[in-house]
Amino acid sequence: MTDRDLIAERQYMRDRLFELNERELAALAEELWDRIAELEGERVAAKGEALTQTVRADGLNTLAENFRHILGKAEERIAELEQQAGRRIEFPEQLAVLPFLAIVREVIRSSPSGANYGAVWERRTSGWECIAGSVDGRTEPKLPVLVLWQSEVSDRG
Repeated sequence: MTDRDLIAERQYMRDRLFELNERELAALAEELWDRIAELEGERVAAKGEALTQTVRADGLNTLAENFRHILGKAEERIAELEQQAGRRIEFPEQLAVLPFLAIVREVIRSSPSGANYGAVWERRTSGWECIAGSVDGRTEPKLPVLVLWQSEVSDRG
């Protein structure tokens, strides 16, 4: 395009602009504002979708982190309980420090299946009470015993 063509085109545009009346200018301005609003809406919608995706991802990450934390605590607690359950007590001093409501089984003899046939005792506020099995008038378990369960609370009745 030559300089002469550019000058002619510029003059044509200037002439055309003067031909537009106020109503056409107002309509054109409204059309432009509508288009700007439409583009802004698309941009806001895109930002909103991106924000929603981020919130969802953050929420899932937080949920997964909380789940891992709870799972870790549960595994720790299970390990503690596994250490408590099945603990063998050989001496009266060990038996005396078991917490209130602890449950033990006397280790008298084992069956071929590996089960113990001793009486089951529970520690109560008044002392030991046999809750299953035969005790022949005894008031506390015959040692050795196996701890079947003990509470977390160390209240000694």
